[in-house]
Amino acid sequence: MARHLIVAALVGAVVLSSCGAGTSSDVTPQATQGPPENLPPLERPPLDPPIRITATFGEYRRGHFHAGVDFSTEHRVGRPVYAPVNGYVERVRTSGAGFGRSLMLRTPDGRTILLAHLDAFDEPIASFVAAVQDSSGEYEQELTPPPNALPVRAGQRIAWSGDSGAGPPHLHMEVRFGALAYNPLRHGLAVADVFPPVLRRVILEPVDDVSYVQGSSAPRSIALPADTVVVEGRVRVWIEAADGVTDRWPRAAPYAASMEWRGVSVECRFDRIAWDDDMSAVEWVYDARGSVSPRHPLALWSAPEFRPSMLAASGDKAGAGVIAVEVGDPPQALTLAVRDAADNRTVRRVILRPPRADERERMAARARAGSAGRTRRAAARPGFELIPVQGPFVRIRYSGITRGSRDLALGFAGESLTTRPADFASGRWSAVVRVPPAVTAILAAGSRADDRWEVRRPVRLLALSPESTCVVTATEAGASYRWSFPRNAAFAPTFLTYDSLAPSRASPGLKPVSSVMELEPSGWPLRRPAQVEVVMHDRDHGHAALFVQRSGAWIPARGESVTSAPSGERVEGLAVVLGRVAAFDDVAAPRAGIARVVRLRTGAPNRWALQCAVIERGSGVDASRTHLMVDGRQVPSEWNAERGVLRWRPLHPPPRGAHRYEVVVTDRAGLESRGSGGFVAR
Repeated sequence: MARHLIVAALVGAVVLSSCGAGTSSDVTPQATQGPPENLPPLERPPLDPPIRITATFGEYRRGHFHAGVDFSTEHRVGRPVYAPVNGYVERVRTSGAGFGRSLMLRTPDGRTILLAHLDAFDEPIASFVAAVQDSSGEYEQELTPPPNALPVRAGQRIAWSGDSGAGPPHLHMEVRFGALAYNPLRHGLAVADVFPPVLRRVILEPVDDVSYVQGSSAPRSIALPADTVVVEGRVRVWIEAADGVTDRWPRAAPYAASMEWRGVSVECRFDRIAWDDDMSAVEWVYDARGSVSPRHPLALWSAPEFRPSMLAASGDKAGAGVIAVEVGDPPQALTLAVRDAADNRTVRRVILRPPRADERERMAARARAGSAGRTRRAAARPGFELIPVQGPFVRIRYSGITRGSRDLALGFAGESLTTRPADFASGRWSAVVRVPPAVTAILAAGSRADDRWEVRRPVRLLALSPESTCVVTATEAGASYRWSFPRNAAFAPTFLTYDSLAPSRASPGLKPVSSVMELEPSGWPLRRPAQVEVVMHDRDHGHAALFVQRSGAWIPARGESVTSAPSGERVEGLAVVLGRVAAFDDVAAPRAGIARVVRLRTGAPNRWALQCAVIERGSGVDASRTHLMVDGRQVPSEWNAERGVLRWRPLHPPPRGAHRYEVVVTDRAGLESRGSGGFVAR
């Protein structure tokens, strides 16, 4: 059964209380801490009770932190949405993407309350928006009414909940001051939360070539609670935790998470997030690329060159969160704690100790034996992966070893040979290796019976540091590639290498017109976007565009453009992570179906709509050049990319009788298709 937050009504206002609770000997009840004095509690939540929060502030989202809280609408569209406090409408936005239909309410104390993914606006907001949309024929609007032109009072119905912009149906709420988003559960929206956060696992990651966890150089994930872990050398700490406010969403971020080791503490606290400066750090803070775990663990450490604004360390120590355990050290407790916005806490302690003299070699031998045993059953496709760790060290991961191999080692070949024994972890073999001054190849070597084998991949490593700019160029298969990194593009120093791959078809509507260039480490996040361009020599592709690969899918690059160059045709765009890029030619225009009159299932009064399905298998629909025409007039048409539906939903249905329509659909490459027909309004 889903957990619900109990909301108590009192004299027309909603009073939300919170109390601490614990579920184990390591969980201690805490007194509730209210919002700061300059941020008084909101007079009511935006929905009627029961209130259930399904996503919290600071959660991982691809490319950004979740900057608010999500309320469940029980999988339904059309629940009434109320103004949580007195104020006025500061901004109204209508879009088929992002926040969808959304409202920003300005309060007397200076807060801005954002309510997003709405299905429809209530009056007088609805008429204000419809007037602008109808006069321009454009659905996409971002409107700023004059101050106090659209006043609201606490408890006034201002909209209905929906799934616009992003589904499934829910209500998203944010609290902002300027460009800062504040945790609503600490800044005005209190809830009766008696569920402590969950601390599932701690991950200890060795950061150099003489560090090990349980005898292995690979990151080790340890289920909590745990007793004793054998550590030698330097490791950094990640955790998997979730806020207990919801039991259906494992990514629910706790308000704060911390570690303490030998008097030094590091805390990651999701109290506020700067839209302009902090969002790019999400895939660094949460290990989005799966360097240590595929479940997006939270970092409780910072690189010496970069510390996220939400992370603090005692003594302002640079590179905080790295634990050192030396031979001869006594056992020490690593204390891990998480707490939620209501100050419910969960604490776990793990004892770390160095290996004893008689077990160091035994543990290492066990790790090697585990690798060899797995090798007898492994038949994966060979492939190398480089993951920068810290300073001059990288983790080499390799898949695909000859059956029955022994004595597996990974490393670099160049002026000298640098290799380390490999361990098996998460289906791959890995080792942490220091990068030598000159590298010509990545190396995997081992033996099978009396036969030794070796695999080399030629490579060129380039250093990328936050303090300097960097340009990576390559010419492969009739195309020239150029990655331009601005200053502060990297969170921390890293090593880059590139490889050219065979062209691959992204979808039936895209034709590859260049080879694929992969800049590794793939998925590595960037603090500032890199400018990427591909010049295709002696080619003419009027609909070519630059694409990047994310999660196995090819998507258009941000800020893409196509220009002619003396040496050929150039396509360019922005990349926010390292990985694969390629140029594709859009060869298929989108196709629109027959427009039909539908009655929407919603609580809003304007339920009549004309909509049609659109199929696009190329560069994607361009919403700014896609619309419906009704009786010869362009009408504001919402493009929903998730559903593949184009919809006209007027505030009032058209007059009864027969009408003619025309649908115009244009993709990002400029390819256009049209269709027409008729409908009857009853």
